[in-house]
Amino acid sequence: MEPILKILLLGILAPLLQPNIFTTSQSEGWSSYLSDRPETFQNVSLTVRGDVPAWLQGIFLRSGAAQLGFASGRRNLSSWMDGWGKLYKIQFSDGEVLYSGRMVEVPNYLESVEKGELVPQNTLCKFDDEEDEWTFWEKLQILTKVPEFRSFENVNPASWKLDGGSNEDIFLAVTDNTVSARIDIDTLAVLEMLKPTEIQIGQSTHWLLEPGTRNSINWRYRMTYGGLGDIYVDVLRWRPGDGYNDAEVVASFLPDKVSVMHCFSITENFVIFFFTPLVMKVDLWTNWSNNFHLFEVLNWEESSRTTFYIVNLKTGEVQLAHSDPFFSVHQINSYEDDGNIILDLCQVSHNNMADYQRMKNFMNPPAEFKGESVSRPTARFTINTRNMEVAKSFLGEGFDFPTINEAYRGLKYCIVYGWVSVDYSIITIIKRNICTGEEASWHKKNHYPSEMTFVQDPEGKSEDSGVLLTLVYDGEAQQSYLMVMDAETFLPVATADLPYPVPWSAHGNFFMDSQIKRN
Repeated sequence: MEPILKILLLGILAPLLQPNIFTTSQSEGWSSYLSDRPETFQNVSLTVRGDVPAWLQGIFLRSGAAQLGFASGRRNLSSWMDGWGKLYKIQFSDGEVLYSGRMVEVPNYLESVEKGELVPQNTLCKFDDEEDEWTFWEKLQILTKVPEFRSFENVNPASWKLDGGSNEDIFLAVTDNTVSARIDIDTLAVLEMLKPTEIQIGQSTHWLLEPGTRNSINWRYRMTYGGLGDIYVDVLRWRPGDGYNDAEVVASFLPDKVSVMHCFSITENFVIFFFTPLVMKVDLWTNWSNNFHLFEVLNWEESSRTTFYIVNLKTGEVQLAHSDPFFSVHQINSYEDDGNIILDLCQVSHNNMADYQRMKNFMNPPAEFKGESVSRPTARFTINTRNMEVAKSFLGEGFDFPTINEAYRGLKYCIVYGWVSVDYSIITIIKRNICTGEEASWHKKNHYPSEMTFVQDPEGKSEDSGVLLTLVYDGEAQQSYLMVMDAETFLPVATADLPYPVPWSAHGNFFMDSQIKRN
């Protein structure tokens, strides 16, 4: 086993135990990691090495891209972020671990499979080959899909569960679009496409629970006057039993810009939005002229600040604050402290939003070590709710895909787990105590871990009492495996090889059996 390493970012990589480990490439098997994997499989029994805690009973649901092309070989998607979504389910049940996987079979995907080629629709990135671009008549087909909310159906990054109240829960495959796929949690089949009833064009992939409740919180961009008027933000609350379009509107406000906003944050009393200078143009003409490739209409407004909108969950009051410009994809946590809101964010470079996962870049890590990362130092914003002044400080080197104990969501916390990528394929996962500065890490050469999911020990007493679940790709063996880590010691306690490999994937959730309501 390779030694555990600690990675320092900001262009510096300091191997602590084996100084020469980064002088050559760490990308063996990387290209196979990014292969199409559209296979369907159901309840394959896994052989576990080590000990899985007896209390771990439930479903680990993981989302990610798994297919870029179809039979014709034309119009292959050019970015991994555009890849068609797949769900992976690992079920822990009375000592048995079962593994399932299925593509998220939304209508545009099924039509593309039948045609053998991508059917007309929005994508994030343009095609690599100009000859593959949509024709005039194909762009008209995309236009006809827009009012039906059918122009962008790919829900590849994440999942969520709306509490069913006295009815069955609603499991969703979600993205930053307002269209979601309702999923059968047992078979992973798409039951129906859920669409808004108003002209709403964006929400967060990362839904959040309102602290101390079973309510789900999200937001949506709402267009007025048929898309010709102002664009508002509706802050929404789903109580147990609410359907997809039954949410309560907590507040509505007119933002100063239409920013790319993949997530937001929450405390016991407030929802916090951060509108950065990375903005998108959403009018139909701009999208038409850019061939309906959404990342082609992004723009970084150099002269713009970041605007914080603080929404009171109890009253709906909206307050504004400002800071110097920055960009963040993922928030860590926020909480209230003596009249202040403490907001912790993972910062990344805005320049890489569109280009980082373009396959011509993503598939080709540098042959020699460069020490490049898109992460920036982890940021803490202290927002004074009395005068709305903002102070910025830093919590150490940068990382992404933050994970915390969800019992501490919106509350004062100390422990965060994260993912660090250098030169694409040198990947380390970390545990950081932001209260003490202590840090632990796990790294293995040519092994590619992914985002961790924290599962709390029901009888645990400390913030880090529980386990972490992550999917790792062994590049040398070209084999994926589940790794279960003790969240306190940050050491592996169990692994299980996965007979069907999992490509680079984004986000996951764990649903305890006791928290799942079925008919």
